[in-house]
Amino acid sequence: MRANGISVPLFSRALAETMTSHKSTGNPLDVYASGGLEPFFHLVEELNAGRSAVLCVVVETIGSAPQVPGAMMLCTQAGHTVGTVGGGGCLEAEVRKQARGLLLGGGAVKCRLRLDHDLSVKDGMICGGAMTAITVSIPTERAAECQEIRRRVECGEEALLVLEVPEKTLPEGAKSSPPSSTELYAIHLEPNPEVIVAGAGHVGVEVAWLAHRSGFAVTVLDNRADFLVPSRFPVGVRTIADEIPETLEKLKPGPSAYVIIATRGHKDDLEAIASVVLRPLRYLGMLGSKRKILTLFKELRRHGASEEDLARICTPIGLDIGALTPPEIALSIVSQMVSVRRQGRNTRR
Repeated sequence: MRANGISVPLFSRALAETMTSHKSTGNPLDVYASGGLEPFFHLVEELNAGRSAVLCVVVETIGSAPQVPGAMMLCTQAGHTVGTVGGGGCLEAEVRKQARGLLLGGGAVKCRLRLDHDLSVKDGMICGGAMTAITVSIPTERAAECQEIRRRVECGEEALLVLEVPEKTLPEGAKSSPPSSTELYAIHLEPNPEVIVAGAGHVGVEVAWLAHRSGFAVTVLDNRADFLVPSRFPVGVRTIADEIPETLEKLKPGPSAYVIIATRGHKDDLEAIASVVLRPLRYLGMLGSKRKILTLFKELRRHGASEEDLARICTPIGLDIGALTPPEIALSIVSQMVSVRRQGRNTRR
């Protein structure tokens, strides 16, 4: 199905109707969600509970700004927020003020906020740029649509959430604007990148926590079931108690997956990494000393790995920040993963 010149997933008839039965000035403007999907997931929960909510999305930035296009924040009727569009400072307070008005009366607004001295001096936040955000009340009538979007994202598919806002930008400090034609924003919701942590030791657990908080979809593998008790991991982290090499082969991680080898011993490391070294992964890293790595590389060559295959393994794993403790090592590893995700780099710095 196509509407206004762009492809629309067939699952969302309401979305297509929104894109055709309005006074839009043109094709939807694409915005790619950044900073994780927790605000949208919480939106679905609110709608399913019979409560409307307000979704705030940064759609444009100019110059220096505290967030990037695609940053999202959800404001609920209970007064809670999930996510951020401005780091919690005065800019975000302005957006929250707009959201409170929409929670009462519905609708949508678009507002450009200048990050200059007048706006931010009281918070000491003089960025000097500008940011445009849309703030949209999402009614419970969109619950089924949003639930289907979430299902597709959790199945590894990209989905669109289309939001309609007045074309006219709301002046700073204003609470409403005269009726005008509308604009559509197509918010692209992409699945959180898959991270598989092979090994539930001290470092593996810390990586799971931090990667989960950083917007990755985390699965932890170990053949020791007592190491995978729910109390060791945040809600939302999947655990599989089975032999690691066989489980990796069953999971078949693909080109967008991140795999971290952090098992309890040399033999387990070798078997685990041998099961994935030939796969076209986004990121493959392994814990271990230089001596251990050299030994493993010799054995991997005997398993058929080429020099090109070995060069893709991030080892020593993580950015070089002088990490010593498990939380510090996890920080260096997840920082490297974020660098790969955002900038395509995995070099140690």
